[in-house]
Amino acid sequence: MNLPQNWLESEAELTPIEQALNWLTGLQRYSLPTNSVQHIINSPSRRRELAELVKKFESTHNNIRQGLDFLLSHFDESDITDSYLPRNQISFAELEEFLKLAQSELPYFQEWLTYKETCEKLGNLGAKKFLDALRDTKLEPLQWFPSLEKLIYKTCLDTILAKKPELKNFNIEVHERQIKEFSKLDSYQLDAASERLKQLHVQRWRNWEKTSLAQTELPRLKKEATKKRQHLPIRKLLNDGQKGIPNLVKALKPCWMMSPLSVSQYINPDVVHFDVLIFDEASQLRTEDVVPSIIRSNQVIVIGDNKQLPPTSFFSTGDSEEDLNDDDIYESVLDECSKFMRGGHTLKWHYRSQDERLIAFSNNTFANLRGWNGTCDLKQKMRF
Repeated sequence: MNLPQNWLESEAELTPIEQALNWLTGLQRYSLPTNSVQHIINSPSRRRELAELVKKFESTHNNIRQGLDFLLSHFDESDITDSYLPRNQISFAELEEFLKLAQSELPYFQEWLTYKETCEKLGNLGAKKFLDALRDTKLEPLQWFPSLEKLIYKTCLDTILAKKPELKNFNIEVHERQIKEFSKLDSYQLDAASERLKQLHVQRWRNWEKTSLAQTELPRLKKEATKKRQHLPIRKLLNDGQKGIPNLVKALKPCWMMSPLSVSQYINPDVVHFDVLIFDEASQLRTEDVVPSIIRSNQVIVIGDNKQLPPTSFFSTGDSEEDLNDDDIYESVLDECSKFMRGGHTLKWHYRSQDERLIAFSNNTFANLRGWNGTCDLKQKMRF
């Protein structure tokens, strides 16, 4: 259908009239006096004045909107109002009260911004529910980090339990009871081993004292014990088959503790031979000093710490530290044995101190032992 050209022009002329009527209809919502509205419409100056007021209103409205958007970019609606209204319905009174409070606490504003930034980062990491829970419970801020730390540990624990279901059945009371029982049995085992050793030694002695060697050497020992003076020299007592007690002393005391030099001085290799020779603190022993002991033994166990100082002549000569040179430092038997011995073993525990701090640096830096026993009774461990 074709419309007349003049009809289209007439419709275009009616559009401003329709807009004006809609505007007047909209004014009725504000209950404005009709005479005042008519007066403004009929006065060009009033219309210009009204247009200026509208521009100022729009500018003010935009400023308020921008300011509100700025506040809500850093604060939640719940921080500004307690009425739970949407942002476009927050009253000016509440905004004014909040701005006064913000003005009084302006020095803490940077802290607040940092707080918001931190919360946003935590939320991005998946901790939003945790932060919401903190706000709902009104927990003291000083308890926030411990609570987060606890949550992290709990999450890690849940992950471990999911991978190792057997840990779910772990009972701390049963575990502690088993530890106590083991410690008790371990202590009992030490006492039982000591008793077994005593009984074994007694049995061997009873069997040996019936031999002809015992009948020969026992009177010699009793004779030496009753002497007031002119005792038989130790070397002769230990080695002389005619006057000494070389067999009796080994039967009475199967374990000897001597220095390497004492072994060379008192022990005849043709008379006394050791089943097992143990060198303790081997890093302090010169090789040439221990060779005589080695040739008197079937088996050698070398124990030492290569982190300790090697043998020196410093203490024997009385020289000053400046006078000490490389020629005065000797290789220890530990160094020598390390060159050809294989299959060495490292201690897993140490008992050097009642307080772990005294050995912690050395242990962490050099020894790297697995554990520390601060309740060890050295006297108990060394009982025979």
